[in-house]
Amino acid sequence: MATLRSLERLLTTASKILNHAATQVRDIPLQPSKDYILKLGEAITLIFEIQREIYKREPSLEPDYLKILPPYPRESRKFGDVIIQAADYEETGNFQKAIATYEAYINEGPADFFVNMARDQIGRIKENRVCNLR
Repeated sequence: MATLRSLERLLTTASKILNHAATQVRDIPLQPSKDYILKLGEAITLIFEIQREIYKREPSLEPDYLKILPPYPRESRKFGDVIIQAADYEETGNFQKAIATYEAYINEGPADFFVNMARDQIGRIKENRVCNLR
């Protein structure tokens, strides 16, 4: 029998699969990757809307991490903009400009959490670029 709990679990699994698919679209890259990633993101957003409704009806199902306010809300938005800008450069094959975008962000001195994510992205770009040259 379907319940709010079973639906929430199914939606969580679906959003994880879609997120993984977006990562693969980016890493392959499947063109036009930006368009495909946006469409997958839209699907994930729709899942989140349904989950929010479930949490309104059954608050005990809401994960604890959603109840906590993010520690760096402005920085999160700024880092999101950096990711989008770097992804645009990557999509056109301008890997050096994508790396430079992350390096410029790191030089601004954000919290270590964001520095580590930016460095991870630089590493991913360098690794993918080497793989694509083979």
